[in-house]
Amino acid sequence: MKRREYKDDDPGVVLPITPMLDMAFQLLAFFIFTYHPSDLEGQMELNLPDKPEASAEQVVDNPTPSMDDKDPIVEADISIMVRTYHDGEKNGDISQILVKEGPNEVVVRPEEQLVKQQEALLKELTNRREGLSNKEGIKIQAEGGLKWEKFVAIMDTCRKAGFKDVGFAPPPDLVPGL
Repeated sequence: MKRREYKDDDPGVVLPITPMLDMAFQLLAFFIFTYHPSDLEGQMELNLPDKPEASAEQVVDNPTPSMDDKDPIVEADISIMVRTYHDGEKNGDISQILVKEGPNEVVVRPEEQLVKQQEALLKELTNRREGLSNKEGIKIQAEGGLKWEKFVAIMDTCRKAGFKDVGFAPPPDLVPGL
């Protein structure tokens, strides 16, 4: 008898690459489309320093700037005082915003939410800016426990009102007599 010779055409196990790649790309697209970063990403929980942390050992009434100082002194005809809650529940949130121009003081709707406070502050600052001699400078004086997020929101509102030079005054809880 004659033996038949069979050719070995069986390549072994064949993995279908195309369907696996299709599935991998579908999964990738699914995860990209359904990914929503949480609100906490990119936020920092910061407060302005409290009285014990921020107080200086010596208080200088009229410091003379030297040529080494790189921070410019902002001259302003108008300033904003921001007060915070100290009730334990809303610590660091804005309780009241005061706009001061010389001896005049205006309260910007303390009972409103922050967004409405910002709108009212923007309207007040825009109206007052027209009558100022220095239309570029404004100072912000905030209490020590104010959350940084709220402070930045006030700074942004000042910029939207047209003030280019935003300066800072010492917190009122550190200044004797205020």
